[in-house]
Amino acid sequence: MKVKKIFILFLFLSVFSATTYWTASEGGKIFDLGTRVGVAGEKTVVLENSNGKVVFEKNIPSIAIAGAQNFVVLSKDRIYYLDGIGNVKWEKNMTNLTGVAAAGNRFFVTAETGVYAFDYDGRSVWNVSENSTKSLPVYDGGTVAYYSGDELVVYGDAGNLKFRRKIGKWWNSAPEIKGGMIYANSAGNLYAFTSDGRMLWKKEFNDWVYSPKAYGNIVCVGTGSGGYILDMANGNIIWKVEMDDSYFYKPDILVDGNNVYALFFGAKALHVVNAQTGKIIAEFTPKESITGKAGSNPAILSTRSRVYASNPLKGCSIRTSESEVFGYKDVRIEGNAHGKGEPTVYVRVNNGAWEIAEGSEEWSFWLDPNRYSFGEMVVECKISDSSGEENAPFTYKKFLRSPDMPKGKFVVSYPEKIKEGQKATFAVTDEDGNSVRDYIVEMGGVQYKKTGNAVLTMRSAGRVEIIFKKEGFDEKKIYVDVEGSPIMLIFLVAGLVVLILAVRVFGLEGIKKFISSSRPQPGPEKPQE
Repeated sequence: MKVKKIFILFLFLSVFSATTYWTASEGGKIFDLGTRVGVAGEKTVVLENSNGKVVFEKNIPSIAIAGAQNFVVLSKDRIYYLDGIGNVKWEKNMTNLTGVAAAGNRFFVTAETGVYAFDYDGRSVWNVSENSTKSLPVYDGGTVAYYSGDELVVYGDAGNLKFRRKIGKWWNSAPEIKGGMIYANSAGNLYAFTSDGRMLWKKEFNDWVYSPKAYGNIVCVGTGSGGYILDMANGNIIWKVEMDDSYFYKPDILVDGNNVYALFFGAKALHVVNAQTGKIIAEFTPKESITGKAGSNPAILSTRSRVYASNPLKGCSIRTSESEVFGYKDVRIEGNAHGKGEPTVYVRVNNGAWEIAEGSEEWSFWLDPNRYSFGEMVVECKISDSSGEENAPFTYKKFLRSPDMPKGKFVVSYPEKIKEGQKATFAVTDEDGNSVRDYIVEMGGVQYKKTGNAVLTMRSAGRVEIIFKKEGFDEKKIYVDVEGSPIMLIFLVAGLVVLILAVRVFGLEGIKKFISSSRPQPGPEKPQE
């Protein structure tokens, strides 16, 4: 069968020197199919997750895909069963389908009319009729679970009802089954139930709670205001991850040696979090909103127009909140980075030149907003480590520079007593106590460029004017009283004493003759020719 080739952008410099392994110019909602990735949308596409190559493409509008070697594809009103190269083996009409989960010798389908179990020949194994809005089903260890209306419903794979529990409203989510426990989310709550329906714990949140992910002794969950890593035993919060995003999608787990990482997927970004420290080590920000995700290494996510596969353990994150409005004062952009060895971090603004940031795994970059126009400012970061330089697309955040922000104000403090000929330190900050960079100090008509504190030599006594200037700051003038130096006074007195003695000994006329004789005498005139 002829398969239409999807244009694949191979970004393979190597799987070690790139953050993005591959991209595919096909978007939609994606599903984890083991060694493959399913893309559901106006058509159905299956890709190899190692390189993004197309396995097959079918003109079947789809809402969900499940399987590994063969595949169950759902449209809104039909079930398709496809072999590994995309041939349709059978299809079945149904109405108002919502989701599918594949098991060993059967698969489960939820619809607004009920829940259904089929074998892979399309024969019904069991079904339960109930009219309600349902989530997609999940399956593990002989148990299938889903949301129906405002309830969590759990069946055995033979069709025996295990329990139903009222939990409240849910949205765009599904429960999690792990180690005989069922973890369920609702608006404002996360629950842990035993296999017989006993509630082990309940954790309240002041926000929407989305699909949980259980691993080891932790449960990870995204909310409308951040991600959380909880203690599986009691639901206590171990870490809260706060970024400029709502984590709509089910987190994933990546184990790398002795380190465990939680991957939180939001509308705008994937954030990779060290589960032992709660620190975001890297993030991935496509240029469009995220529509789905699949897997952890590679971490695969989709937008409306593309699918991206990236290395989640190489990259940078920008911690500075997008809610911060830039004005005239310098802004310290902060972030984290992760790679092989000590990564070097680069930052650029509005597609300008890349500049090296300070630090490595924790980095910062001083940005002078006065170099840029008012309006949107796009700040990007990338890393270079022992395996090579990160490639595009780069992590970014969008900020606003507003002319309505107040100008900066110099705050200058200095010693109470300053003496002529000595060095004095002037502590210079803005009104928020931040160090000021690249400003001008003017004293005695001479200008000096300074960053941080200014150390100045006071060359004359009396009242001295010092002016501090910087674009985006109000000019600051200070007046410093400089005491005359005792040493200078001693030299002055000594000079006067010598002069008086000379007058007494030689007289004024003798001193004048001495001065005249010490001057160079003019040479003889040249004769005129």
